[in-house]
Amino acid sequence: MANSNHYCTSTTACCNAYARNRGLSDPHEIVREETKNELKTDSLSKTIFHSLIRNQNLPEAEKSDKRLADQAGVLLGGRTDTTASTLAYTTYHLLSNPRILKKLRDELISAILDPQDMPPLNKLEALPFSTAIVQEGIRLHPGASIRQERVALDEDLLYEDRKTGMKWLIPKGIPVGITAPLLSRNEDIYPLPSVFRPERFLNNPRLDRYQLAFSRGSRRCLGMPLAYSELYTILASIFRKYDSYDGTGKQTGPTLELFETTKDDVEMVADHVTPYVRDGSLGMRVIIRR
Repeated sequence: MANSNHYCTSTTACCNAYARNRGLSDPHEIVREETKNELKTDSLSKTIFHSLIRNQNLPEAEKSDKRLADQAGVLLGGRTDTTASTLAYTTYHLLSNPRILKKLRDELISAILDPQDMPPLNKLEALPFSTAIVQEGIRLHPGASIRQERVALDEDLLYEDRKTGMKWLIPKGIPVGITAPLLSRNEDIYPLPSVFRPERFLNNPRLDRYQLAFSRGSRRCLGMPLAYSELYTILASIFRKYDSYDGTGKQTGPTLELFETTKDDVEMVADHVTPYVRDGSLGMRVIIRR
């Protein structure tokens, strides 16, 4: 059995839990302890922090405990938590929908002759149903749920609801924000918004213009290309090899089966920068049969 939530659903919670397990009081103590241990060894297993700490061209202020802890938070929260949760919850939907998974596997098997030899990213991005799976996974489970605020400093804003005709005047200086989970569940854009239905992106190729998971414009997430690369590559690698377990015991290839996982384990119930599921959830868990 494997648990998709070995990663923590919150960077702060992850650091604090790790600190408690190590008898430490806060994340900055983690950095101090790990820095001290890492500098004692010339292990070939390097991290980004080796390069930062040993870079003689960086001022000492860039190597302080607080600075390194902040960088760790960005790496965990911005690169790990976000993509990992989208991957885990997309996997849940695929294993819960045999029809959708079969359609994805048929495409992958046709395009990838050897499951041990993944094609380059541009080949995976050209697969229409794989692309629809990625887009629908991001839509239904964006990695970040934080409100993305903007402030008009020099002018009032007039907002009009085109559906009702109602208008609101928003005075300058007032923060205005929107969050990806709200937009991605707008039934005017996405009929049956709570349903995992990748075909919606095949039927309307321009639907991805409403995606807000990575924000937009000058504030768009710098890691968006990396996130897409991970989603395409990991989903293709898993589901080119693994089918869903059908319960017959007659399947000859490797399979995956959901283990004590329901929709309640993937549905967002709170915004902690990244989406939170219900208290007490053990995450998306699977049984792996080889």
